[in-house]
Amino acid sequence: MEDFQTMANKNEYIDEAYNTLVNLSADEQKRLEYEAREKAIRDYNAAISYAQKQGLKQGIEIGWHFRLILYIKLRSGDNASRF
Repeated sequence: MEDFQTMANKNEYIDEAYNTLVNLSADEQKRLEYEAREKAIRDYNAAISYAQKQGLKQGIEIGWHFRLILYIKLRSGDNASRF
């Protein structure tokens, strides 16, 4: 079984990622900055995902309320064309 360095040399993308990892590992401050950036990206993506889910949930709820109001208006014989 070949080691990771040998595999990295065979693929330019893996080689670039490997070299970046080696450089970041060698410098504690760079590693901490990298980890902070990665955490910020994950936090941002999680916040966006949560906001989208909440927006969808609110949209569905509003839709159901509107449907209920329309149903009540139609059942009562009120002119629904005013909607």
